[in-house]
Amino acid sequence: MDRPVGTRPTTFEPSNNRRFLKLSAPSGGPQKRLSHSLRDACSHFTGGSTSASLRIGLDASLSYGPLRNVLARLQKTEPAIDVRFVEGDDDDIVDQVARGTIDVAFIQERVDNASIVSEHCWNETIVVALPEGHRLAGHHALHREALRCETFLMAIDETRVIRTANEIATILEGRPRLIIPTQVHRDTLMHLVGLGFGIALTRSCALGVYYPGVIYRPISAPEPHAAVYAIWRPETLSPEASVLLAYAQAEGRQGAVE
Repeated sequence: MDRPVGTRPTTFEPSNNRRFLKLSAPSGGPQKRLSHSLRDACSHFTGGSTSASLRIGLDASLSYGPLRNVLARLQKTEPAIDVRFVEGDDDDIVDQVARGTIDVAFIQERVDNASIVSEHCWNETIVVALPEGHRLAGHHALHREALRCETFLMAIDETRVIRTANEIATILEGRPRLIIPTQVHRDTLMHLVGLGFGIALTRSCALGVYYPGVIYRPISAPEPHAAVYAIWRPETLSPEASVLLAYAQAEGRQGAVE
């Protein structure tokens, strides 16, 4: 794996003698009081569990690939950890890691922040999602020149349109005929593809989900890949987070590109 930013290479090992951390109760404005009330309600219905917690951030599907394997291993071997998940775009996830509301996150970008460690975990293949009856559906691997003649859909907030459009142009080695930003979630975007409104790029981690009328094809060599990084704050790293990172490193050492 790549050297983490801002620190020496670290190897995390699960410990059989971990100390468990108790989170202090939030206080302050209405937002924090609401979170406190929700936590009290959950505690009431779960019998007031005080097990150690782990807050994980992610920006992609869990239907297939290395991250799914990591989380399945964590759930199987560490069922006592109270695991919570936060899904969002990379900028929001990084902000929450910096503020300490997320312990470990898995995102597509290396973070340039002195207080956050970024460590490369693995790569995921970028593939094309297209309708079953599309003119390119019969091809095994799609050439970039042909893809540049297509209409691409992207599920994105308006603030990231230019950035994501540039990423598509980089993958295709040129701008496609048309890029349509759609303010919808990932699932809705794939249903729009299945209905024939356009095609889309997606990561291999999404290949475990079936969408009616949607098929996936690789892009011809060289295949594009998306790097996945684990990010965390070393000064607040808990034993539970160390276990998760150890499993992620083990998955990454397998060296397979999904």
